[in-house]
Amino acid sequence: MNEISQVIRIDTLPPELKNLRNISIPKLIPPLVNLIIITSVVLFLFSFLIGGIKMIISGGDKERMGDASRQVINAIIGISIVFSTWAIISLIEQFFGVKLTTLQLPRINY
Repeated sequence: MNEISQVIRIDTLPPELKNLRNISIPKLIPPLVNLIIITSVVLFLFSFLIGGIKMIISGGDKERMGDASRQVINAIIGISIVFSTWAIISLIEQFFGVKLTTLQLPRINY
């Protein structure tokens, strides 16, 4: 077994994977929050634009116009919820000194 480990080098990571040893759940949360926000903005833009295009090409049909306007309104509501949640989390972090996105609680000194 020792000969195989010397050939394959199981005990050491390749240089490009050295930083994987420092990964933990608290370090993954902020990038995931940013990814969720970026994804929601992209989805909002697509939904908003498609709803706007549907409004333009509805040709005066009230049912199609209603569907398009609901899509635009739902896109606006969705992005409002995402940014309101982000704002509330930021406010809680600033006001209470708690880092919710990194799971760091303030220390209480006695």
